[in-house]
Amino acid sequence: MNIIGIYPGVHQPPTLGDYKSYEYLKKFTEVNTFVTTSDVIDLPNSPLSFRDKQQIWTRHGVSIDKIILTKDPTKALEVTKKFGSDRTVVVFGMSSKDTAIALQSKSGYFLQFKGVSQSTEPLNKHVYILAIPDEILFINKSVNNTSIRQVFGSKKLSEDQKKSFFKQIFGWYDISLFDLIKKKFFEANTVKERVNEQHFTDENISCPIIRRTLKTFVKEILGQLTTPQGTDTSTPISSEPALTPSQIQKDKSEKEKQRQRQIKQKEVELQTAKKERDFQKQKIDQVNRFTIPNTTKDIQSLKGAKI
Repeated sequence: MNIIGIYPGVHQPPTLGDYKSYEYLKKFTEVNTFVTTSDVIDLPNSPLSFRDKQQIWTRHGVSIDKIILTKDPTKALEVTKKFGSDRTVVVFGMSSKDTAIALQSKSGYFLQFKGVSQSTEPLNKHVYILAIPDEILFINKSVNNTSIRQVFGSKKLSEDQKKSFFKQIFGWYDISLFDLIKKKFFEANTVKERVNEQHFTDENISCPIIRRTLKTFVKEILGQLTTPQGTDTSTPISSEPALTPSQIQKDKSEKEKQRQRQIKQKEVELQTAKKERDFQKQKIDQVNRFTIPNTTKDIQSLKGAKI
């Protein structure tokens, strides 16, 4: 019976930890061990194309025929269809976290890989999951998509500092790939900054909700400082001397200044609330757009996919 290993992922970018994980899987699945990844570019988090990732994987030392473009890396149909499902054992190499999720499937289709034995069954009955130890996958805990984007997008860090960080990511230095990574992740960081900035512009002031809120604030202020029409404007008799015209004008001027200060204060409060709302909205949007769909898709694929 054949045995094949599959190391799936978005690989943005394929780090030294990814390469070490591939090699760890290869110890069990030997020659038929594949990397599967997609060609999806989704800024700011996924700036690299399949060809970009392929160049990095080959520089790590993985044979180009073992780096497979797939529509869904976690199904890897482009790989498994080349082997008979009744005579091939399939082992996916995954992080300990993803392994735990896969093994929670009640279908029993996914099993933890403990090595090939007489009880090991082919693809048409089971798929096996090999948990990659964290100390291998996360060989450098300071390296992640966010830190990579920030370093190569920084205008403060020197070229030498970026080269040093590049070596931490990959374990080697290649000038052409350094220029590629620097360019792609600088663009990704620029997009990220623009996304953040657009939530803090005054363009959203045209939003009906904001207009209504501002109108309410202004009405409250005017209601406190002016007398509404139709109310009794008579004043009780006072023993205090009547104000002179100049004093009345001065009093009006002070009230107007006070009103303007209160309006300005309320506008600042509104803008602060708006920024906070948009910041939270951005975080929710990222969760809705990326985290939830991708995680749900992974779970569904692992639970019900017939690879």
